[in-house]
Amino acid sequence: MSAPRSRAILAAAASRRGPARRYVAGTSVPARRRLRYVLLALVLLTPLPNRAHSGVLRIPFRTAQSMIIVEGKVNGSPVAFLLDTGATRTIVSANVYGKVPFRLRTIERNSRGPGIAGDSVILPINLELSNHIWAGQHVAIMNLDGLSQVLGIQFDGLLGQDVLRGFHAVRIDYHAHVIELED
Repeated sequence: MSAPRSRAILAAAASRRGPARRYVAGTSVPARRRLRYVLLALVLLTPLPNRAHSGVLRIPFRTAQSMIIVEGKVNGSPVAFLLDTGATRTIVSANVYGKVPFRLRTIERNSRGPGIAGDSVILPINLELSNHIWAGQHVAIMNLDGLSQVLGIQFDGLLGQDVLRGFHAVRIDYHAHVIELED
């Protein structure tokens, strides 16, 4: 047989078997197919980012004199909190809390640095913001009358880090007037 004729016979035999396939050494067809299915399943089962995720607490707010005010409830009564990311603990006004076992002096600005100073007592409350309730949340009860006068706005407490730290992320959306607390 001549060389051109043998090439023609080999080409005809290859075309009867179908197109030539390349295989990666060490993998079989079923193993590669399983790998494809696993990768497809991973892609399909990976959750997409969702702004309406149930793990996000959305709290509407309003502003007054560049301060963020959040509406909530303390022991079932409506209150207005100033968002204070510098306050280590949430503070509730003694007027809102009700009867405190002893007299609390009005708070004053701290003369030795930033912040406020005054008498406080730590007591548990039921705190409600949006649709989330913190039962038995320990907060500082203080006489906030002086601070309300200094700032020139009426509010019933300061929402502090003790509540905010319970979340993975805190986002303030000024355009939508919403604070998002993400689990």
